[in-house]
Amino acid sequence: MNQHNHHYLFHLNSGSGSCYRCVAFFPVHKNVLQFKQTRCIQSFADSENIGSVCRRSFRGDAPMTTLFRANASSERCPFEAPFNFTYFFIDGSCTSRISTVTACASPHRFRFQYQACPEVPHTETHADEVECIAKWNSFGVEYFAVKLTNSFAPSHSARFRCIIHERASSGGRMGISADASCSELTDMSFASTVLNYKQDSAVTARCHFPPFLVHDHHSDAPRIWKSIVTDHTHRFSKDEWIEQWEGLNRSVSLCVDEENLGSAHRLIVHAVHGCSSGYQCIKFLKRKRNIVDMVRGKMSSNEFEACEHLRSETVETLLLEGSKPLKCPVKGRHSRSDCPNAAVHFGCRVDHSIQLRPYCNSNETQEMVCLGHWTEDDVHYVIAEESITKKRFCYVYSSLASGAARIRSFRHAACHPQTPQRSTPQYDFSASRLDECEPMTSAWERNGASINVASFSIFVFFSFWR
Repeated sequence: MNQHNHHYLFHLNSGSGSCYRCVAFFPVHKNVLQFKQTRCIQSFADSENIGSVCRRSFRGDAPMTTLFRANASSERCPFEAPFNFTYFFIDGSCTSRISTVTACASPHRFRFQYQACPEVPHTETHADEVECIAKWNSFGVEYFAVKLTNSFAPSHSARFRCIIHERASSGGRMGISADASCSELTDMSFASTVLNYKQDSAVTARCHFPPFLVHDHHSDAPRIWKSIVTDHTHRFSKDEWIEQWEGLNRSVSLCVDEENLGSAHRLIVHAVHGCSSGYQCIKFLKRKRNIVDMVRGKMSSNEFEACEHLRSETVETLLLEGSKPLKCPVKGRHSRSDCPNAAVHFGCRVDHSIQLRPYCNSNETQEMVCLGHWTEDDVHYVIAEESITKKRFCYVYSSLASGAARIRSFRHAACHPQTPQRSTPQYDFSASRLDECEPMTSAWERNGASINVASFSIFVFFSFWR
């Protein structure tokens, strides 16, 4: 009905009748709103203002209710990880096992790993992954709010918790509310669970990533790489590596050991993938200035065992973002005599262009540009980008006798010698002849403008092999 100094008077109608209720709101943070409300007020004098109605109607024991913004953005937490803790709650104390808190790859997100304790019945080892959304002070007491990101709670509101925080020289205490109402959390003694924590030493970088990953020797601008396998972006600084997908961190790694193998570099990193952490062996092989092969080992809890099982099955190809079109490694039109309409053109319209027309009875043409290539054992590996969709492909070009060639294109696969044996090509084109560009180019132009097939969503595998 009306409001006065954060006090609001509401008129409520229900099947059992109507009444008035006074509500006092306390905006403690942009993501957190607290309020108290009175019991039903049956009536009040017309001359009485809202302030006086609310003052006489509020009881000293009126509970405080907490509301959280549904789409709350994350904020910096008032603590630093890693740290270890013991905990106690209504069923008893768990001090015989050490639990831990570690940082996740996403900023402001942490994993609380609780260890089961034999002295407390019904305790189980479990993890809570939390994201901080607010911090505030009330009468000299520090509070912060978190959202449980790995919770299977039946409602969105049940995922929130309030935490009361006391700092000490090398750690502190945290008191966690039992639910999202936070109504009981006026003092540490009323917390559902209390953690006594001590700060741990964080892993620090002890080496540097290879300079060709970090920046160009002609410029100090940082390099950004993109995997043609996953489409994830990779950003390297001197000693830190961040992998992202759609702007969100997938992993954060620190360089802890590096070995220059000449043509390649082998590193051990301390990696945080999501909210799991450990040591990982990584091998980088520079193919060209803008092309790098990367092999990742399995996560290990032991730094010195990380490189024991490094296998090339996990190879990815990274392409430098901002790579400019460059001349393709071959030139000409590749076709089959009994199906001249189906052809692959390399460097015909311009020296960096590829036109793929895979069907005998269709004029649909896929337009590509060469962004990088390298050669091994007379096989060309070409990274090409579709002109409109910007999707990236690996073309594997194998020369055969008398101008014949086998041309295979792969999507979401590494540009690597082992790829043809491990992945199914999107297109597998066996050309029996190689001709100059002009005749086929002219023929295509006489048949009409090419049709881009960026929206063609069905993967087609075809082969002229007999």
